[in-house]
Amino acid sequence: ATGLTPFQIVLLQASLKDEKGNLFHSHAYYRASENSEVDLEHASSLEGDYVGVYPMGLFWSLKPEKKFTKLLKRDVINSPFQIQLKLYDSDFTMIPSVTTASKVSLILERWYVAPGVTWVQVREGCIRGALFLPPGEGCFPGVTDLFGNAGKLIKSQASFLASHSFVTLALAYCDYEDLPSKLEKVDLEYFEEATNFLLRHLKIIFAFSEECLSVRAGNTAWPLGQLSMFQLTATPASALADEPVHIRATGLAPLQMVTLTASLKDETGKLFRSKAFYRANEAGELDLKQAPSFGGDYVGVHPMGLFWSLKPERPFGRLLKRDVMSSPFLVTLNLYNSVCFQYSATVEPGASQVVQRWFFSPGTQRVQIREGRVRGALFLPPGEGPFPGIIDLFGGFGGLVEFRASLLAAHGFAVLALAYFAYEDLPNLLEVDLDYFEEAANLLLAHPKIQRPGIGVISVSKGAEIGLAMACFLKQVVAIVCINGPNAIFEFPLRYRNLVITPIPSFLERMQIDVSGAVRLRHYRGDPRDKLNQQSVLPVEKAGGQILFIVGEDDESSNSREHAKQALDQLRSHGRSNGRMLVYPGAGHLIEPPYAPLCYASQNNHLSVPLLWGGDPVAHAAAQEHAWGEIQKFFRQHLSQARSQL
Repeated sequence: ATGLTPFQIVLLQASLKDEKGNLFHSHAYYRASENSEVDLEHASSLEGDYVGVYPMGLFWSLKPEKKFTKLLKRDVINSPFQIQLKLYDSDFTMIPSVTTASKVSLILERWYVAPGVTWVQVREGCIRGALFLPPGEGCFPGVTDLFGNAGKLIKSQASFLASHSFVTLALAYCDYEDLPSKLEKVDLEYFEEATNFLLRHLKIIFAFSEECLSVRAGNTAWPLGQLSMFQLTATPASALADEPVHIRATGLAPLQMVTLTASLKDETGKLFRSKAFYRANEAGELDLKQAPSFGGDYVGVHPMGLFWSLKPERPFGRLLKRDVMSSPFLVTLNLYNSVCFQYSATVEPGASQVVQRWFFSPGTQRVQIREGRVRGALFLPPGEGPFPGIIDLFGGFGGLVEFRASLLAAHGFAVLALAYFAYEDLPNLLEVDLDYFEEAANLLLAHPKIQRPGIGVISVSKGAEIGLAMACFLKQVVAIVCINGPNAIFEFPLRYRNLVITPIPSFLERMQIDVSGAVRLRHYRGDPRDKLNQQSVLPVEKAGGQILFIVGEDDESSNSREHAKQALDQLRSHGRSNGRMLVYPGAGHLIEPPYAPLCYASQNNHLSVPLLWGGDPVAHAAAQEHAWGEIQKFFRQHLSQARSQL
């Protein structure tokens, strides 16, 4: 580009439409040289679909406007792809629309065949394809061009090779003309017939020995559906949701590849699914405690991988058990006798097993709480008690969430799942009234089955902010678990009696949008270490109880590791040693009980956009399993210690 002003910022855009009308486009921002020119051989893209010196970047960075669309040239002989290049004045904020006028534009033709190349439709014997011949008498090297099992006849690579002096047979082998619509077996004799056809052509260099063509496929192609009778077992078939399940299959063919899938529907009918590909051992058996998955939703030895890798069929769904007492989650395990990449209602599994995942144990009592201002549900283990008492707080989506409280009750804790907004007659969250939480703590301690003198709090996200404030100001709290929460007050003021703590400012312009479309809040909030924000930092040195910070290093919602580190530094600076931190690399924001699937991003009831939580599925699953045991040990140790000090 020439005729610009020195050092001017410009936007270059490329676009094309394929033969079906699908639009592909790319863009990059460049700065003109002091000579008022932009030369992509030397100039570096500053921003856009690529960054750096890439002379052909506008071409290879073309992306489909409609997701999951592949750019593929069908008619390689009669027409080129037409790529329109446009140049715009820009200041980094502009993404041009259809109506935006460009400063200059240019159309390039991108052909797939050189002048003189000819092609012949091949229908000889069983062979179906297209033969591309370079210009001239030859002889030329011969090539057979095979694409993947999507089928059809794809010519774009063969025509290119012919343009570079190779005789090339683009060979179809399924879903084309009278060939089988689905590849159910690979018959090597078909490909041998195609090879012999190519070698007979007068333009092919014949440079093979007899041994090169002496291998025959015979009749050894095995249909993928040919299987022995087999059995799928999962034990226990009915268990708590935080208990492992042992999955095995028997009666398979030796070293057979199979697909295992898991699926469940939540109480609203939303579907969650997972799959993994395994190989049986030489005895025709499969044991997920020992066998690695070769592919699918995870790779490696993960006995509970089918559970924690469950993903929502619709994007941004979160698996959440609402009715914890009346029914379990029903997880259907299916075994298929081949590698199945796509879910199909018409393909029957060879074996199935339904596993019940319960969120309470027999004898657990649930008591609805509507006393004074307090709203929630109290879960009491079977027996007379007294039991260690815990308040359970979730984050900023509100309502009453009970599944963690009911599971903790199954392990001997009396747990109050506490709602604090968006539930029954509770007010909207305009400020955090710590007196409400003190009322809940006193209510729990007054129950005859609750162990005294103090209670614990388990909390996550916004709930962890409130939980840490409870530890700082309420003497009733003697042990607190904060999962990925801040050490300061954000968004809403905190009020306790005559004290008001104002929130640290947040900055909308720091929100980032992930490639998934979800919003990353990690950098959105102000820094609690900033001197201007010290009045909003919680006085953790006043906490009389023990504090356990649980941190996911891949938390995309909060800078939780830095928040926990600042709180621990604050404790040490006051000579206190009542805090510790567990850090989990690869874990995201929503660390839940074991085997719960990772929620990477989900819709929020109070925002119009989904929120990004982060996490690597394998690392997140390992973190949940380890943290759950540590949480229970922490509460048993410190709630029992408080009782022994009476």
